[in-house]
Amino acid sequence: MHTPGLRLLPPAVTAIVFAGLTIAVAAHAGALIHADAALVNSARSASLDHPALHSLMAALTRTGGSAVLILAGLVTVAALLAGRLWRAAAFVVVAAVSTTAVRWAVRAAVARPRPAEQLAPAEGWAYPSGHTTSSTLAALVAVALLLRLVDPGPRRSAGIAVVTVWAVGVGLSRVFLAVHWPTDVIGGWLLAATVVPLCAVAIRLRD
Repeated sequence: MHTPGLRLLPPAVTAIVFAGLTIAVAAHAGALIHADAALVNSARSASLDHPALHSLMAALTRTGGSAVLILAGLVTVAALLAGRLWRAAAFVVVAAVSTTAVRWAVRAAVARPRPAEQLAPAEGWAYPSGHTTSSTLAALVAVALLLRLVDPGPRRSAGIAVVTVWAVGVGLSRVFLAVHWPTDVIGGWLLAATVVPLCAVAIRLRD
């Protein structure tokens, strides 16, 4: 069993990287802004040139929407409570509330505009990406529950692989649809990768 200190190391690293990225975004670092613009323009062009790619990205984005993830979260918590898995249910709630609260606070503080020529409807400030943060939160919660509740084997490995690929895909879809800058997506990945493991340690999910 890992000690709490070792469990805190990965989120400590992601927290430092997230803080550095957030400072760079808020400061409008020139190299970062240019790289973001070049990448989002390339991704947008690829979506326009390949209708199948655009359709795939649009479908992935829909799976990372608030309505889908809130419903999935409520069903998960209800199932855990029905199974008397109190600590696991508390972890899901605390991780969701904490990650969302931090995202809202950072988004309001940075107040970064979105790309101008969007290929999908989107509103609000850009950094960090809400779809990316929420889907990564959901994926990390699913991984934590799989590690806690499912015995090692192909089923657990497949589940972890599926939710990981899905969360990465949702993040990429936001860039291909030109509703977020690449660093918005990276920030969402880092934010969830920081807060969710900290919540698991706080709830003592693995004990």
